[in-house]
Amino acid sequence: MVAQLYHLRVHPFFVQATSTVQLAVVFAAFVVETQEPLLSHEHDRAEWLTVSEALQRFAWPSERESLSHAVTLLSGPPDARAGAVEGVLRVP
Repeated sequence: MVAQLYHLRVHPFFVQATSTVQLAVVFAAFVVETQEPLLSHEHDRAEWLTVSEALQRFAWPSERESLSHAVTLLSGPPDARAGAVEGVLRVP
């Protein structure tokens, strides 16, 4: 279950096959640790990783940058996450 959800950034990329620009919206979620992830038909597995482990899995520098943004902006106690930009980043 998602306890808090944050919008971090929008990442545009060009798809040559369709000659279109697509937008990937990057979110970060804080979840209740005692629950197992609920997978839909769009997923075949889930696993918990440390930040270091996750950084090694990403193929694109922008993915690593998004995770770094999440760590920088959202680390700390729940009542202090995102600080002054809480109202901009938090998804109600």
